[in-house]
Amino acid sequence: MCKDIGIESERLAFVSYDDATNYPFDSLRYSNKYSDVILGAIPHKGRGIGDSSIIIAYLRSAPEEFPKIIIADDSNGLNLNKTTLRNSLLNTRLYEGLVLNY
Repeated sequence: MCKDIGIESERLAFVSYDDATNYPFDSLRYSNKYSDVILGAIPHKGRGIGDSSIIIAYLRSAPEEFPKIIIADDSNGLNLNKTTLRNSLLNTRLYEGLVLNY
């Protein structure tokens, strides 16, 4: 799927639902490594979210300090599947950069 839209899968990192609880979300602040974060179903609590009650609220609290946050959802709510992933990838800064530089 990534290849179909011109994104090399090696440029993506995946954090599973279970691993998200221990992912250091504060490391995304001012990140030069990631331009975008696509969120599907994710735990409410996580490491490094300060006083925020949920991960998504933390990442949205200062949009100028974090990568672009893209919510992968469908009629069932937060849901990362082939369709929502493709739609989310098409909305990333990474993809926009590929299209503009083509």
